[in-house]
Amino acid sequence: MVIPVRDRADVIGRATAGVLAQTFGDVEVVVVDDGSVDDSVAAARSVSDGRVRIVRQDAAGTAAAITSGIDRAAGEWCLVLDPDDEVSPGWLARLGRLIDATGAGLVSCGGQERHLDGSFTAVEPQPCTVPGDDAALCFRSGAFAAPRRLLVELGGFGGPGDERSPAQVGALLVDALARTPIPDATLLARYATVGGVAAAKLRDRSEARRLLTLARRVEPTTAKHWARWIVACVPVVADRVWEPGDEGTTNADDVQGTVDDRAALDGDGTLHDMRAHG
Repeated sequence: MVIPVRDRADVIGRATAGVLAQTFGDVEVVVVDDGSVDDSVAAARSVSDGRVRIVRQDAAGTAAAITSGIDRAAGEWCLVLDPDDEVSPGWLARLGRLIDATGAGLVSCGGQERHLDGSFTAVEPQPCTVPGDDAALCFRSGAFAAPRRLLVELGGFGGPGDERSPAQVGALLVDALARTPIPDATLLARYATVGGVAAAKLRDRSEARRLLTLARRVEPTTAKHWARWIVACVPVVADRVWEPGDEGTTNADDVQGTVDDRAALDGDGTLHDMRAHG
């Protein structure tokens, strides 16, 4: 999570605390102070939590501050929040469930815009077509999450003289995802199976379940995908079926039939399911 701030001591503490109060606890908050002359840094530091990192820089603009935060973040996925945004407690958990359930390369949600007179306007995701899917997306602060690696490759939000708005960054993300080859269902299911079994052997149970769920969703009529997924959902059974260092076929395959689980992953070891989901 990246929060750029400049002279917003009145709200930055609330925004930071709102992220830390999420029901999804595995989060890092990078607050980037863009040359504030008020007590913004002190307000951010008042939220005493080891998950908060504060980065200070000379005033260079919001876009540069966001890019700096993305570069310094350690998480796999990244979101940007304005210092005056307010978030609901289940916001990150819902986005996380979308990522886990679909393997999407981009996720988005809607929200509300509060006006000075106290009224609200709904902010709804808008239709956006990418190869293989029709999605509804919203490219505003706090409304979309993308892989940090991809944001870094695209240059983040730019910097002085090359500032990019969230909408412009969103367009770049969609274009990058659209240009990424999408494996057919059979190949995608094989990638997901290989990755899921490998994760199970490494005892990364959540990743194993995520990938095996993806295989099941891609080919829902294949019994072997369901068998592996069921095994992965019972840790004590999964640990016995997929023993660390076992390079042969899995016991789950012995039950449901033997398949070759040794297909090659992408060059960088990443499984790509480039469907964007709203």
